Amino acid sequence: MKIEDLVCRGVRALASHKKTEITETYDKMSLFEKAVRMDLNENFLIEEELVKWVLRYVGEHLDPRRYPPAKGIKAIKALSSLTGLDEANLAVGNGADELIERLVNVFVGDDRALVIEPTFEMYEFYITRRGGVKVSCLVNDDLCISADEILRAVNGVKAVFICSPNNPTGIQYDFEEVLRVVENFKGLVVVDEAYVDFAGRSLCERAPDYDNLVILRTLSKAYGLAGLRVGYMVASDEIIKWVKVAEPPFNVNAAAQYAVEAIALRADDFKRCIAKVKEEREYLYSQLTKLDGVKPFKSSANFIMLKVVKEGWNSSKLVNALLNKGVAVRDRGNLPKIENCIRVTVGTRDMNNLFLNALKEVLHGS
Repeated sequence: MKIEDLVCRGVRALASHKKTEITETYDKMSLFEKAVRMDLNENFLIEEELVKWVLRYVGEHLDPRRYPPAKGIKAIKALSSLTGLDEANLAVGNGADELIERLVNVFVGDDRALVIEPTFEMYEFYITRRGGVKVSCLVNDDLCISADEILRAVNGVKAVFICSPNNPTGIQYDFEEVLRVVENFKGLVVVDEAYVDFAGRSLCERAPDYDNLVILRTLSKAYGLAGLRVGYMVASDEIIKWVKVAEPPFNVNAAAQYAVEAIALRADDFKRCIAKVKEEREYLYSQLTKLDGVKPFKSSANFIMLKVVKEGWNSSKLVNALLNKGVAVRDRGNLPKIENCIRVTVGTRDMNNLFLNALKEVLHGS
């Protein structure tokens, strides 16, 4: 007997995929451990005092001997306070990734799902692992979506995944185009708004009004809980009901739930930190526009995508050169429509200047 014969079809399919860039990161870990990390879109502008206050709040309330509040109810109550949304329209997960997985398990299974690309690679990961089939629909040449193109591609699919603001382009798609898909497609439409806190507009309040719209959000980016893993979804009562049928009882740990409660108590302070990210994003973009050899794209997220246009250079070469200079960024040049592009997280002013100086040095030797 071969163990491989016992492995599920979807997992075998994953084994045949090329390495993800996160896996490749671990292959170079000795370099990454020493680098300034501007590759994972973490929020470095949350004030140290605020982070420490959240940790003290967790420490004062957490009893690790006890199981966490079941079904993430403490986090749901805090999120309802933070967002103004009804608890019945919320579900939480161990990061937004878990919620993507659960949506695939509940609504897609081994059927087909449409993914608007280029985008976040984990949609394909969970679809494939479950034994489903990912169908692609590319953005237009301007990197925006067309509802007409999407609706022409939905035949035989059960769900559509749209990331907006999109990772890695940073573009927030037109709401009317998104809602045209929702209103004319008979399956589930999942809009991943992981970066929407940096954009200013959201479809969250509209989600409960539709019977097939799910909005995904995360506290990893804007609120700095990447290490504790908290994501949430907003949808109609009926969708939430079925999502919770497949929900394990203790999927969100107690420390994470108390941290969400702490964030809700100091929401205004976090919003001030989010505003700082936007300010630094505009600074970084303006500086990149002055630099020959790269073309930056306007962003509605906490990162900026830029195209490498200097002769003799490509995205892979630039990413490796920057890593050798002690700055880690993400190579996105292998994705359709964004060849030779890299993605850099917006950091503090010192981090942004370190990246800019390293970029000037490797491209221009100065």
